[in-house]
Amino acid sequence: MGAIQPARFLTDTGHIRPGVSRVVQVKNPAVATDWSVAVPAGVQWGIRTATATLTTGAATTSYTVRLRLTVDGVIVAQFACNGAPSSSTDNVYTWSNVAQQYDAESVHQTLNVGMPNLVLPQGCVIGTSTLTLDATGQWSAIALWVEEYYFTNPQLSTIETLHQAAERVYIQELEQSPAQTGGGN
Repeated sequence: MGAIQPARFLTDTGHIRPGVSRVVQVKNPAVATDWSVAVPAGVQWGIRTATATLTTGAATTSYTVRLRLTVDGVIVAQFACNGAPSSSTDNVYTWSNVAQQYDAESVHQTLNVGMPNLVLPQGCVIGTSTLTLDATGQWSAIALWVEEYYFTNPQLSTIETLHQAAERVYIQELEQSPAQTGGGN
């Protein structure tokens, strides 16, 4: 029986780089505090899903929750939740670029948010920004499913890496759009 080989990915420079799927678990923050985690040095993360549970108190009936990406303290993307959480219950938030199905039998309210397929540079911070988070709000069960890519060129700066990632997304979008015809009336 053969051994499972690690996945390999072609970089922009044509070099093969190893990658691995893994789950990143984030420690629960203090009550009334948002959570965050940074992409470690020497790797890039392709985010597939992020999920977290927000337990709310009876006094609060509405939270506005966003998954926020920052590079060098600058917000580069936010993905807002399009639902109102239940108070006094566990609200499971899931941000994903993978097709999902809602479980109508679930005891918990699940709020799904779509996001594009992103590759995040080292140092990028992923976390929540919860407006109106009061003293009863507690984040828990925080996990990210990522594809972790290792650098073949450690000289790439965070800005160059982010630019390359944005360029790849732009090219993917162009390739996926229907062919445009020239001329016309």
